[in-house]
Amino acid sequence: MGHNLSNLISMNGAFAECSSLTEIIGFGEIYTPNLAEMKQTFKRCSALTSLDLSGLRPNNPVFSVDGGSQTFGDARLFYGCTSLKTLNMSNYKFHQYFRYQFREATNLQELILDNCDFSLLESFERIFEEMPNVTKISLSNVTFPTNLVDCTCLFRNCSKLTDLTITGKNNVRLKPSDAQYMFYGLKEMTNFDN
Repeated sequence: MGHNLSNLISMNGAFAECSSLTEIIGFGEIYTPNLAEMKQTFKRCSALTSLDLSGLRPNNPVFSVDGGSQTFGDARLFYGCTSLKTLNMSNYKFHQYFRYQFREATNLQELILDNCDFSLLESFERIFEEMPNVTKISLSNVTFPTNLVDCTCLFRNCSKLTDLTITGKNNVRLKPSDAQYMFYGLKEMTNFDN
């Protein structure tokens, strides 16, 4: 692709219901510095197997799927993406709160969130909870919020997760009550790099 779509503000439902779509080549190379909304962009792309969004906003990597009016959790960006196995969302700055966002991609195996900025989030509660087929999650060189107060059930029941990387630019200190069930149900973990 490699197109300049600098005036594009919304991609709400752009690929929704494209049930035969198996790949999107070069999607992450589109120049979209003003993109603010991505509600249900890939809704029911049930044949899509991989997605690279790491370069979608290289000039201004701020990712707000709802324009700030609602929570990320309502966006259902990957709702019905039942064949999606690899997802790269590196280099984004996340706004607000987005628990359960990846759970609807039920067959996701590899999730890459390297170099992301989470500094505006106050809670990491249940972000990766109930991802039954994920084997790798990478959070390398991310920026954590200095006021992070909740990681409850963060990786709960990611029962096939074997490879987890978490490295950050600022230290996070959690009280035990803020990390309840954080790693509950991780039965196959063999590599934890932090």
